Amino acid sequence: MKLHRIVTLTTLLGLTACGGGNDSSSDQAPLTPPPPPPENIIPVANIASLSSVISLTEVQLNGSASVDSDGQIQSYQWLQIDNGAPTVALSDATQSVTGFIAPEVQQDTEFSFQLTVTDNEGATNSVETRLTVLPIPLQQGHQGRVIDGYLMGATVWLDINNNGVFDEDEPNDVTDAGGEYSLKYNAEQQVCATLVPVRVDVPVGAIDETEGVVTSAYQLIYPPLYGQFNPEQAAYITPLTSAVWDMLSSSPTVNSTNAMDRNAEVLQASCQQLIDNPQSQLNYASLINEAIDDFTRKSNISIDDLFSDFIENGNQALQQTARRYVTGLSLSLKKKAELLTNDAYKDASYIRVIHYLDKAPAAEQLTENVWYRDIVVFYPDDSQFFSESARMISDDNGDVTDAVLYVYYRRHNNAFSWGDNGRYIASYDERNTANGQLETCFNNESIMVTHDVELVPVQFTLSNTYSTDTGECQFTADIFTQAYERVYYVDYSENNINYLMQFSQFKTNGAFATLNDWVNLQDRSAEYSTTELVTLLTDYGYTFTDDTGLQDADFSWYKRKTDDSQEHRVTTEKNYDASTGMISWTQLTEQSNNTNIKQCSKDGITWGACT
Repeated sequence: MKLHRIVTLTTLLGLTACGGGNDSSSDQAPLTPPPPPPENIIPVANIASLSSVISLTEVQLNGSASVDSDGQIQSYQWLQIDNGAPTVALSDATQSVTGFIAPEVQQDTEFSFQLTVTDNEGATNSVETRLTVLPIPLQQGHQGRVIDGYLMGATVWLDINNNGVFDEDEPNDVTDAGGEYSLKYNAEQQVCATLVPVRVDVPVGAIDETEGVVTSAYQLIYPPLYGQFNPEQAAYITPLTSAVWDMLSSSPTVNSTNAMDRNAEVLQASCQQLIDNPQSQLNYASLINEAIDDFTRKSNISIDDLFSDFIENGNQALQQTARRYVTGLSLSLKKKAELLTNDAYKDASYIRVIHYLDKAPAAEQLTENVWYRDIVVFYPDDSQFFSESARMISDDNGDVTDAVLYVYYRRHNNAFSWGDNGRYIASYDERNTANGQLETCFNNESIMVTHDVELVPVQFTLSNTYSTDTGECQFTADIFTQAYERVYYVDYSENNINYLMQFSQFKTNGAFATLNDWVNLQDRSAEYSTTELVTLLTDYGYTFTDDTGLQDADFSWYKRKTDDSQEHRVTTEKNYDASTGMISWTQLTEQSNNTNIKQCSKDGITWGACT
């Protein structure tokens, strides 16, 4: 409208200047308005087809095939349509792919969902989908074979309480000729079939149809394939499926001494504990998928071969590989039994021993995989922790022996009370070279103090580190006047969201910038005021959103927010780099298919692909 007024005014002025009667512009082409912009084409919402699922299995709603032909889809919004079915918790209703755990139903129940997509012009389109959730069958089970050679006389059971020991009330069978077994489940046990492992005790005297009488007992494991249980498909339990479990057990993600990151409890969780905690189920599934991927990549064995009957298929190479793993499984059982009778470990709550093949250390300059042994010992209430990783000696056939070539890593933690509300943790980390010589010994002392802040327990931690490359590696309580690094942590949880802040300070001119006299702290709680530590970290600003005391800091710092308030975890991190004065943000959003979407940001507001 403004353009029209300007054109009209210009024309009138031209006529006045020409005396009005002379039509000097009669030869000019008439002005034509620009063509209207093309009409926006609405996007098309599309949901991958679904039919039916069994109660308590994972369901994925996939709208990633939605398209916008003349632009791009800006947002997704999922909605459960109320048709009388139970309400489910969607993992993230604003992503192209979302999911949920199908609730337990007693009869076929139809669920309806709607997906609405919005394009960059604000146009929307919606589509609905329906799927039927089926009740758990009253009586089901599965069958398969136990294979090294085909094994007769081995006990197969569903380890419902996941304690590694056969209990009489757990579904079980003894293998027949061809290693065949059949497990029968009632309704409750059927649920557990996707959540906990199936184990096999192979005793001395069992018959290996290829090698003869078994002379050393061992245990085989079929890991829980969460959400993928198919009673019509035979399950082949072999040394290779057991190796996947070992790969999972040796994962740094599982064995981290950081309580927030450690997933060891998931591997020990019973069926009921997993049913009560859907987030643990998804963590478990993610860990298992990672272990399968890790094993297939390192061993160059395909997933199909991994879960196959390699004897029936005539795969000689797999038979040989499986045979090698049996030796490791037998030695793991033997070493664990030895540790259980050792007084040094009599108070342990859980002991794990595994032997596995992996790449040789670079210093050894070997191209073939070599054998390792990991030992991990947990104690009640984290009062102690011990782990050891050793490079093992192989025999002339490449099979692992019980002889240690060298220990390349060892860690030991001990925790004690410190004052009224504190905890003192003494630890050492020993790292050795390929010839078994000490490379570095890290000594660490930490105090952890818990204070309630607005009714929320907040844990404040100060940690001192000293290292040496000489002598015997052991914890030395009075060495921390020589500590070179100080790390501060603040950790708390609220509304099922965990928050962490940490930063390091290094000595400058022989002193730490803050709390310089807080060293050699064991048995000295009376000499220090924990209020001083709490005040220091509070003034810095330890909450995820408050960086006021950390702005322009001369040290780098890190904050993390781990949100488990929804079905799927969202982890947001921000890192401050003191050398640049910049904060970088990353965010990991777990998906219902056990993958993650990673995004990056410079301000924590606008997110995009990471570069």
